[in-house]
Amino acid sequence: MTFHAVTNGIDMPTWVLPETYAYLQNADIVDRFGLISDDYREKIDSIQPRHLRELKRIGRREMNHVLASRRDQYGQPISIPESAMVFDFKRRFADYKRPYMAFEDVAELTDILVNADAHYILAGKVHPGDTAMYAKLHALLATIDHDPVLRARVHYIEDYDESVGRALALGSDCAINVPVVGLEACGTSWEKDIANLKLLISTADGGVADVNPATYLEVTGENYAEETASLYAQMRRAASLLRDDEQLSKAVRRQLVAYLPVISGARMLRDYLHYLFTK
Repeated sequence: MTFHAVTNGIDMPTWVLPETYAYLQNADIVDRFGLISDDYREKIDSIQPRHLRELKRIGRREMNHVLASRRDQYGQPISIPESAMVFDFKRRFADYKRPYMAFEDVAELTDILVNADAHYILAGKVHPGDTAMYAKLHALLATIDHDPVLRARVHYIEDYDESVGRALALGSDCAINVPVVGLEACGTSWEKDIANLKLLISTADGGVADVNPATYLEVTGENYAEETASLYAQMRRAASLLRDDEQLSKAVRRQLVAYLPVISGARMLRDYLHYLFTK
């Protein structure tokens, strides 16, 4: 028997900012069933920087509305200035996902956050019984607490749930996804990010690896130290892109062209039906 892989997609009306989804539909990029138009590549090229900025402003307001009801590691509500950049790491805290990677060099991270006027949001839960990851999380929070810049600019949300995940997908600027290559099954957090017009920094793992060559900001390296250095370089690259409307728009459009068919949950359902009911 021959098996065919079907990459998971997302329900776009659920996970995409309503204004962004309406924009994609009005531009005939996505049809009323959530399927991607045949000429979506050309249509995506019509997305203008001013449209992107306005949609991101709406998403930031929605994010801050949700985060205002949550608390950070110090029990304080979270509000990110509209002018500030936001990196996020939002997913289950498992060792292979490496939530600690960005904190290996505190001086490097603080320099990036200060120069980019950026905040870093960590949101996720450790699997019950994973004592090793609990210890790493406590060490990570201690690292944050010991540095005044990190204390002010890094926010850990413990009660991670779908509401927080959606809010960060809508209002953050750049998602960080750095699993060990070969260990992620598929992952959909990054799909929600790209669909919401965010930049993606990622290793080539899971569903991200469906497209080659990379159209996102790829983390590479022969070992952990090289990957960590690559992550910092890509964070600086993301900060540079976000300061330039034209370059940011090009980067977001490039990601959409590559991944929009992958992201579409309607496409996923169509593929399953095709494999199940065609000879």
